[in-house]
Amino acid sequence: MDGTDVITSEKPEATPTPTTPSVASPIGKPPTWQSRQQQAQSTLQGMFQQAAADVRVRASGLEENVLRPAGVYAGDLAQRRPIASTFMFMLALLSALPIATFLGFALLAALFILGTALSLGFLLLGAVLCAAGGVLLVALVISTGMAFALTLAVIGSWLVIKLTVHLRLKGVHGMADFVYEVKEKIGADWAWERREKMRQKKYAAQQTAVL
Repeated sequence: MDGTDVITSEKPEATPTPTTPSVASPIGKPPTWQSRQQQAQSTLQGMFQQAAADVRVRASGLEENVLRPAGVYAGDLAQRRPIASTFMFMLALLSALPIATFLGFALLAALFILGTALSLGFLLLGAVLCAAGGVLLVALVISTGMAFALTLAVIGSWLVIKLTVHLRLKGVHGMADFVYEVKEKIGADWAWERREKMRQKKYAAQQTAVL
């Protein structure tokens, strides 16, 4: 050391700059449920306002084109022909109730006739369907009887043919073969029951032998 003070300068630390949180841009972000609801409400409100404006325009047009000219004409007619206008007013006033009664009666009569026609139509349809159902039931009963009779005829024909064949081949001794074959053929519908019983007996015998 030469006695001289060596001054070492240290670099100052960099001050961290505050970072601001980034805000996501709404562009490209899918709409939320609230935004969709607000959009739907604004659309409905716009449609309602448009409909109200159309109604106001049409009402004002009706007032300007029909009601005001009619009022002006009625006032002019009352000034020019007071007796005739008074008579027409009284006639219209007294005829309003009969005309309304006639229209109501006509409407009720039309509804009554229409309802009666529909009721009669449904009743007629029900009667026709019941008659057709009865015919169908009779046809099914006849078909069942004919099927039973034809089945018996086929079985009888088969028995006669088999008996004839066995008697021609073996004579009187063919009766045993005929009876055996008849039992096998006719009992084929219940063969599953016999097989089930035999299987149960065989299983019981095996269990007894094991014990």
